Amino acid sequence: MVNRSPTSSFSLGLSPFPFSPLLAPQKPPPHKRLPAEAGCPSLFSSSLQQAHRMSPPPPEGEKEVESIPGADVPIEVTKDFDILGQVSSKELLHWVENGKYRSVINLCGPEEECSLPCSFPAKCKVPCVRAQVDHQKLSFGLAMRLLATLESAPLPALIQCHSNYRASAVAMLYIATHPPADSDISGPGSLKGWMSMDDAMKWAKEHKLPFLEPDKEHLVQWVKNFLAARSLFDRESCTYSYVLADPTTREAIIIDPVLEMLDRDLELLNEHGLILKYALNTHVHADHVTSTGKMKTRLDGFKSVLSGTYKTAISDVKVQHGDSLYFGDRFVECRATPGHTDGCLTYVLDDHSMAFTGDALLIRGCGRTDFQSGDAALLYKSVWEQIFSLPQCCKLYPGHDYKGRQVSSVWEEIRFNTRLTKTKDEFIHLMNTLGLPKPAKIDIAVPANLKCGIQDE
Repeated sequence: MVNRSPTSSFSLGLSPFPFSPLLAPQKPPPHKRLPAEAGCPSLFSSSLQQAHRMSPPPPEGEKEVESIPGADVPIEVTKDFDILGQVSSKELLHWVENGKYRSVINLCGPEEECSLPCSFPAKCKVPCVRAQVDHQKLSFGLAMRLLATLESAPLPALIQCHSNYRASAVAMLYIATHPPADSDISGPGSLKGWMSMDDAMKWAKEHKLPFLEPDKEHLVQWVKNFLAARSLFDRESCTYSYVLADPTTREAIIIDPVLEMLDRDLELLNEHGLILKYALNTHVHADHVTSTGKMKTRLDGFKSVLSGTYKTAISDVKVQHGDSLYFGDRFVECRATPGHTDGCLTYVLDDHSMAFTGDALLIRGCGRTDFQSGDAALLYKSVWEQIFSLPQCCKLYPGHDYKGRQVSSVWEEIRFNTRLTKTKDEFIHLMNTLGLPKPAKIDIAVPANLKCGIQDE
């Protein structure tokens, strides 16, 4: 089902994440570079002074909390993470002072007393972060932000919460997206990258993680829901394809599938029992042929998607700016981002935690603008208004990368993108003088992709 937005703008009104360093500052003027410290999404620093500054102001009448029996001793999950339930700040200091931990992450509920007082970082001499994690608001975006925190944390780290349930679920999120080296699960950078939902639950059960308790189903579903996304790579054209799925209904979408990778993509869908709802293309590609047409000969029930800008192109669904494409209870919003071609789309996940930018925005770069009705000025406008206007913690997944990079963020690209940080005039001049050779497959790919990837005999 395609839902039309009544206006060209779109907002989900997400609640801000409680870590103040992650709150997005206002968009800077295009010609200015922001200092690296401003609004930095990394919550840790080797500087104790910065770690202390990150702590929120002390609540009035801050009082000591009592330990919870049975959860007051650290449990080793991996060599990098231990989890701990509620203990007094004196007991927490005792565990940290033993020298094992290089950082502490405290997860507090909205109405819970926190055992990480504001004076704690100065006492324990390691970076400490306090995060509010409401069990009634366990979103995909929250998981992404907590993962960013763990990825920037000095290791080994101690993850602590009221009863160690949330701490164990957050640890599992990290393990599932960074499988241990001694695990038989495919590791980062491999074809499959993350653990599957079933593998993650199996690992958690084998290691007796507390969040698997019968009355903690909301934490189990949170972990499962997060793992229902997968990136795939075609080495020849350096193209990324993406599979997103709703774990409850098993409905899925695939973004920018490549003809030569059709067997791999169908195998992945079959392995995970996914029901393909849509096959989306971000634009009419010039460097590879889409597999959507060939896929229809081997898989029933899904629809191909392309921008309505391509009037003569063949596609089951033609979308416009602001349309939504649903798969189960989730959806992606279609944002028009023309400039690389006149029909480029960026697909934004419903909670604004992820955006799939195709060739409009690449990591530290962007797509060329010298063919297929490309327009450098229009691309500059599209990126700043439709992509850089997303929350700065939003993860950006490009259509290509030639240096092995997989994901960036709005925050990173606003600061470090070597093309889009220029003024508009500088950007236009740069794009108009690149002098790139035409893509090797353009004469085959473009005509085929205008017909859903079906090539003339």
